[in-house]
Amino acid sequence: MLDTALDLQAPGSDDLDTHALVGQVLCPAVGHPSAFGVDPGATIATDDFTAHVDELSDQVAEFGVGAVCWFPSRPAGDGPRRVTELVQRLQAVAAVPLLVGTDQEGGRVARMRDGFFVAPAAREYAADRGRIRADATRTGTELAEVGVNTVFAPIADVDSNPQNPVIGARSYGSDPDQVAGCVVAAIEGFEAAGIACCVKHFPGHGDTTVDSHLALPVIDVTPQRWAEVEAVPFRAAVAADVPMIMTGHLRVPALAVEPATFSRALLTDLLRDRWGYRGVVVSDSLLMTGARQGRTDDELVVDAFNAGVDLLLLPPSLSAAHAALVRAVEDGRISPTRLREAADRVLALKRRIGLIS
Repeated sequence: MLDTALDLQAPGSDDLDTHALVGQVLCPAVGHPSAFGVDPGATIATDDFTAHVDELSDQVAEFGVGAVCWFPSRPAGDGPRRVTELVQRLQAVAAVPLLVGTDQEGGRVARMRDGFFVAPAAREYAADRGRIRADATRTGTELAEVGVNTVFAPIADVDSNPQNPVIGARSYGSDPDQVAGCVVAAIEGFEAAGIACCVKHFPGHGDTTVDSHLALPVIDVTPQRWAEVEAVPFRAAVAADVPMIMTGHLRVPALAVEPATFSRALLTDLLRDRWGYRGVVVSDSLLMTGARQGRTDDELVVDAFNAGVDLLLLPPSLSAAHAALVRAVEDGRISPTRLREAADRVLALKRRIGLIS
């Protein structure tokens, strides 16, 4: 079971310098993702994938990386023994044990397939919360057995637009209260397995006709409509003490000027201050086109971090992102307090799931 008391003063955090603190808020990829998720053309030879992991291990050690996100070497995945071996290589060089995450929602979004249980797509559960909870526990247990301690699931988006090209069957349904109940059941199931889970894509990706992998969706709803539909499952997740919330690369003009990943109004003023969320805010992949419009790679990581993102997922370049964040701290664009706050949340999550004591 997870320790549900999130202590933001995780042991050792005060001993980390700026270089190490910045490392804790970065989450590069294991494998070869693309703007679409897994590179559809990528099947990596065994020796090449091992060499890639060895190269990433050097970067984990050099930059004090806090987390990694697993992508497979082939569409069917890599098998439990192989995953275990490579995760152990990465953990062996980490100054602080790594959060090792992956997308394992079920249905068509599952990075672990060969030798793993793959749950049905969310829609197929027909709101059977008992089955959702049981399958989340089974999924989480199998992931934990190979060293994957974080799952980027469940989807908290309400399937409110039949023209949506990217959510659809990944959602538990079109009724906000039904989706909320299913999301909480999944959170409970993953918690029972002892791994961290992450609801996504805040503030809600259900009512779009654009895929944020390809462009920046704009959701044209009133604040009242958002509060009555999109917000409901996320508020339920916050009440259930979900360990992580992932931002969506989308804009809701009625709520904020900036896209959600770069919006202090959404991530800090609303999610933190009004809703009282205390867990880790993680960005969706920063390789996605929806994130990269109008910003340089340096601005991408600094602006998201200052908005309230604690863990930066898949920055375009790990070394460049680390350097950009260090420079921003040194020249005052990022306050030392904000950096320590974010790193403390990441460290507290590691404590919560037993990675550090």
